[in-house]
Amino acid sequence: MKALLTAGMLLVASISGAQKYSAPFGEMPEAELREVLAMTAYDPEPGTEAIVLYRSVQVEILDYGTKITYLSRTKVFNSTAFQRWSDATIDVRSDGMTTIKGNSYTLVNGQVIKRSLDEPNIRKARLSSAWDSYTVTMPNVHEGSIIEYSYVTTMQYSWLPSWDFQLDVPCLHSEYLLKNRTVGFRTDVSGLLEVKYQEVKKRQVYRWYVDSAPSFKEEPLMPNPDFFISSLRLWLYEKPWKDNSYMVYWRKAFYALPMSQASTLREKTSELTQTCKDPQEKVKAIVDYVKRNVAWNEYDDIIAADFNDVLREKSGSAADVNLLLTAMLLKAGINASPVLLSTRDNGHHYEDIPTLLQFNYAIAQAVIGEDTLYLDATEKNLQYDALPVRCLNGRGLMVSRDDAQWVDINPRYKRKIQAEGNFTVDAAGEMKGQISVVRDGYEAYDSRNDLERLGEDYYKEKVGNWRVENKTFQNEQSTELSLIESYNVMVPDHVNTAGNRMYINPYVLYYPASNPFKADKRLYPVEFDAPIEATVLCNITLPEGFVVEELPQSKVIALPGNATRVTFNISGSGQKVNVMTRLQINRTLFTPEEYNQLKEFYAIFFAKLGEQIVILKK
Repeated sequence: MKALLTAGMLLVASISGAQKYSAPFGEMPEAELREVLAMTAYDPEPGTEAIVLYRSVQVEILDYGTKITYLSRTKVFNSTAFQRWSDATIDVRSDGMTTIKGNSYTLVNGQVIKRSLDEPNIRKARLSSAWDSYTVTMPNVHEGSIIEYSYVTTMQYSWLPSWDFQLDVPCLHSEYLLKNRTVGFRTDVSGLLEVKYQEVKKRQVYRWYVDSAPSFKEEPLMPNPDFFISSLRLWLYEKPWKDNSYMVYWRKAFYALPMSQASTLREKTSELTQTCKDPQEKVKAIVDYVKRNVAWNEYDDIIAADFNDVLREKSGSAADVNLLLTAMLLKAGINASPVLLSTRDNGHHYEDIPTLLQFNYAIAQAVIGEDTLYLDATEKNLQYDALPVRCLNGRGLMVSRDDAQWVDINPRYKRKIQAEGNFTVDAAGEMKGQISVVRDGYEAYDSRNDLERLGEDYYKEKVGNWRVENKTFQNEQSTELSLIESYNVMVPDHVNTAGNRMYINPYVLYYPASNPFKADKRLYPVEFDAPIEATVLCNITLPEGFVVEELPQSKVIALPGNATRVTFNISGSGQKVNVMTRLQINRTLFTPEEYNQLKEFYAIFFAKLGEQIVILKK
């Protein structure tokens, strides 16, 4: 993984004077260099691979635009760190000027050896019409080295980049310095660390900084960590959404104009929908057409290219795909509008801050009677009216010809799986049988992607250490139908023999491998990407000559409001034992204050999964 320095997008910061390790680029005193080079670990976090000594950005709003000056110094402790931190990617605006400098410092036989970044190790590539990307590789980096980067870049408009004070390694000092006499702005500070603030020069120079920031540690099943890392977001003052100049421009350039591309779209839309019986059939026909004819290039955007070009190239960004979809829906007489999103990976949206810069993705809204559909044609293995998980980030901004309003975007489908196994256990303790699995919603989507990406042969072999035979699939290409798989299997490790008793673990199929909620405390929310419904039926035929001595007890565990619920139903008669388990996660977000309840729920759930059927030889 490369260290990412993003000018004008993410990870950009500032410079202060008296802080230790804060000397200008290339001027770090030799005493400090030797002190840091002698370090073999960082006592507060002795296992860390690296420590950021100093990291800063200075953002200066000028008459012609913005100037950004970045500086960072990092001490690496091991080979994993120097391979990661010696490379960096710097994304900058292509309309400005950029200079990049770098040094590495290494202690060799008591001497401090300095190596400077040279031109062959700086590579430039064009990201888009507006952005360039520089990749730099620092030479002569070893375990224990210090890596020092600096760059200066300009852009021809006012820009207030965001800044993360916290990284995945400790940072001794991180700061953001803003020199600004011309533009109004507001700030949003997030995270658990104390971010200190100084107005160095009234209404001209502003400073935010954090000392001794610990590494940010992700927790299992947390939302996007960008929501919770200690960070600073700055926003230029804008008018309300409906009057915002960007929004007026967007509606004209990226709604009214694209939606007016009439001839090609009208003819094709009419052809697609002429036999459709109702509006829902029209929507499905158009979504299917776009999925078949335009492949998503995995680029997120809110601005679409000319639709004729998109159809000719048969490829495009999320905006190309989904604004084309919106336009065709409108041509078919469907009440449709674009919706702007910040995806889960992109981070939080700010409803009270009217700026388009927070969005990175566009989908379509279609209103049919009292039903509102949110549509995305980038994923061919999803149902026509399901959104990819990346889009499930709470809310989006619906933009019509005359309006802009926030709308709730909730998952329409669950992660749903139904599995049934019919097993026999013989007198030697061997367990084998037949399994049938029915997947729907996001479970079917993930499995179809696996089949497509890895191939059916690999997928047939992926059931742990089981010996699988005669595995077959149904409906691999039919996203509106359940994905069904069936196979024969030999299951080791679920039957143990001790004397004249056998101990059978009946929880064979599709259970979580481990409990994700073992920590005593939780700092951040728990988020499941979609509701879950998993029903597993296990029918076991016992060996002749054995009788049931003990069965696990049936049990129902639930959190208030059935936010989560699990049902265990166990019964036996003669040589037959039936075990039914149903796990339901009905609510997808749990606060840190609710963690103890969730932890207890999972503790009881996993304890039940450890219970066994005990059978006794007559």
